[in-house]
Amino acid sequence: MDGYFFRIYYIMRKLVFLFALIIPSLLFAQDYGTLTGGFETTIQNYVDDEPIGAYKPSDSWASNSYFKLDYQLKKVSAGLQYEAYLPALQGYPETFEGNKIANFYVAYQDTNFGITAGHIYEQFGSGLIFRTWEDRQIGINNALKGVSAWFNPTDYLSLKALYGQQRLNLSETGAGIVRGMDANFDLLDAIGLESDASIQLGGSLVSKYQGGYTGPADNFPSEVSALSRRVAISYGGGYLKGEYVTKGDDVLSNGMDPYSDFYDTYYKGSALLVETGYAMKGLGFNATFRRMENMNSRSDRDYITGTNNEVILNYLPALTQQQDYSLANIYVYTAQTSYENFHQSVGEIGGQIDLFYKIKKGTILGGKYGTRLSANFAQWNGLKAEVNGSVPEGPEITTEFLQFGDKYYSELNFKIQKRWNKKFKSNLLFVNSYYNDEIFGTASHEIIKSSIAVGDFTYKLTSKKALRLELQHLWTKQDKKNWMAGTLEYTVAPKWGLFAADMYNYGNDVSEEQYHYYNFGANFTKNATRFAMTYGRQRGGLLCVGGVCRYVPTATGLTMTLTTSF
Repeated sequence: MDGYFFRIYYIMRKLVFLFALIIPSLLFAQDYGTLTGGFETTIQNYVDDEPIGAYKPSDSWASNSYFKLDYQLKKVSAGLQYEAYLPALQGYPETFEGNKIANFYVAYQDTNFGITAGHIYEQFGSGLIFRTWEDRQIGINNALKGVSAWFNPTDYLSLKALYGQQRLNLSETGAGIVRGMDANFDLLDAIGLESDASIQLGGSLVSKYQGGYTGPADNFPSEVSALSRRVAISYGGGYLKGEYVTKGDDVLSNGMDPYSDFYDTYYKGSALLVETGYAMKGLGFNATFRRMENMNSRSDRDYITGTNNEVILNYLPALTQQQDYSLANIYVYTAQTSYENFHQSVGEIGGQIDLFYKIKKGTILGGKYGTRLSANFAQWNGLKAEVNGSVPEGPEITTEFLQFGDKYYSELNFKIQKRWNKKFKSNLLFVNSYYNDEIFGTASHEIIKSSIAVGDFTYKLTSKKALRLELQHLWTKQDKKNWMAGTLEYTVAPKWGLFAADMYNYGNDVSEEQYHYYNFGANFTKNATRFAMTYGRQRGGLLCVGGVCRYVPTATGLTMTLTTSF
């Protein structure tokens, strides 16, 4: 433990040194500009917990820490991010180790032109073809280290271009070279038509190049290009968006497994995304359809079959309802992007629809404050496919464009949100799901059908004090059978919060595996600084943010988090 805190002290010394370098340069400027930043650290101490299969590593202390500085002076901005993994929290990639300045950038931005050098975060269209972003909770930072520029030659045309290599870890970038261009065109503005409607056209081209292949495959694709076409139409409260992406021959396997059906094989990819919706007072809906085939795109082929989020070039979230409740995140859908682990289905095809309705105030069902109703239905299947061929040439795969194959997942959920009076409000949720574990291969390899009921109740004791009770139950006859969960939270706004929570798998056939996953903790907030401390058990499984997931192992111990900004 002493060695762990010595490493923390070593980091703080480096941060003081960084300030010593930066602040003098600001003092000599006539216009000091604006300096902003933030610090975040999560520290965990692991303990052995044999009943649930949790064992502490050789170093029982671990931490992820981030220190960020951004400086702006007129049209010029610059920034850096210092990161430390000493060692990284369990479940993060092994490449997250050590401490150093991991990200930096310098940028110039005028009215119609801008350029950035360093680590770049950018998105083309919906992200189907290209997106770089950071999400610390799921361990993703795929920033492009290079240069990017944008130019708006007219009010109705915008252009972007970028070049670089993706961040792999603190010190290295992926081997692939990424090049991209993007354009957006406002059609009605271009022809001078004044209208409440909008028609936006767009397109993107992204290529990745990686040489050095020495395997047996003929015509191996060292360079892979992807092309996107987009249209977005809106009028009044309605909208319609469409994007179609095609990708050239791309490798599926890094060739390290000679027993794989995909040893040194490569296939073309494509994706179709259609979104529509309409909203008016008290009523609205959104609908999404997506078809994907071999859209797993990474800039370094050595990580193409990786389970972590390294060097991912595009953004392919699971398009299902994102839930905040623990039992609703046991059987979660993950986007099926590739041909790996197929049966008679590959890729994915499906969609979701959301409905929203507010019952008016003053009615029998609406009451004094009104009642919010919402529903979501999602279903995802594989593409119907015919597979022929063998190792090492690779299977020949033929798919039908709009035919549905094996059913992967479906979910139907209803939510009722109601404020009963000035002190009491409730959220009620019901979820019914179908989960094909033979496809996902996580545990039981069977079809898991489940239902979940959630009641979330908040009562204001005073103007600053509130008590929240959350009750959950999951029913299923498959896998580990039934679960129940509960949370009791007490808050004193705006500073204090206390909670106790538990998940219990009481329905398991094996009584020795009927475990409580308990947690209790507290948090304190003052201005822009928040400190939280939790002790308890972590159930192994997928942790998802915005439809993108990482696997977290089973663990028990103490977690402390500190965040601040200035």
